[in-house]
Amino acid sequence: MSIEKVIVAEPLLWGGQGFAMFGPWHLLWLAICAAVIALLVHGYRSLPADNSWHGGRRWLVLAAAIVPNALLLWGDVLKVQTGTFSPNWWPLHLCNIAEYICLWHALAPSRVTRELLLCFGLTGGLCAMLFPGWTYCPPYTLPCISGFMEHAFIFSVSLMALDDPHMAPRWRDAWISLTGSVLYLVFFRWFNGVFGTNFGFVTSPAVGSPLEWWERAFGNPGYLVPYMASFAVAVVLLHAWQASRRRSVEGDAS
Repeated sequence: MSIEKVIVAEPLLWGGQGFAMFGPWHLLWLAICAAVIALLVHGYRSLPADNSWHGGRRWLVLAAAIVPNALLLWGDVLKVQTGTFSPNWWPLHLCNIAEYICLWHALAPSRVTRELLLCFGLTGGLCAMLFPGWTYCPPYTLPCISGFMEHAFIFSVSLMALDDPHMAPRWRDAWISLTGSVLYLVFFRWFNGVFGTNFGFVTSPAVGSPLEWWERAFGNPGYLVPYMASFAVAVVLLHAWQASRRRSVEGDAS
């Protein structure tokens, strides 16, 4: 197999036959993602709990945040070189935003970055790995490798950001994610209409995802109601999980 068939711009693969969702290749990639996530989180937890710039944990988080952004940049450079970097391929999907938040958190961690990674990093990373939007890419190509690895690293950085229950997001921070999701929906519903794009899948559902089921049931834009409602439910459940972790730690301390 030639290197040109592996390192290829994603738009050149559009419409091709890649791999089946939940088929053997997809399951293999999910296993690889799970292994990468487990290794990164285990590595983080095995390092001393020192969050200073000289601490190993901060360097690991920074490295893990750089990787997905570097893969994203590599893919964009290939698109520019092949003249395929059209608006549809601009890095503005929710998971691209999550990649930028990972880097933001690595450089300047705060309750805002932890909140956004809790609700966008975990949900976006998991949903993209389970329902990949790049099934038209052969499983050995760079776009497929990058697709799975970028989201695995997003998920890993999010888990590392939430590792300390004492610093976990609180209920009062939920408004940050909820407001961010509404602003993204409103802005990109307009943006997609202007540029003919589909960022965030707020103009039409992602192929093979639950959004398609909701569109069949509620039409378009009706599918956006369960789309946003499911995100709101996820925010509530994720915050309940963090609250439970804090109570458990506080109970052990007392």
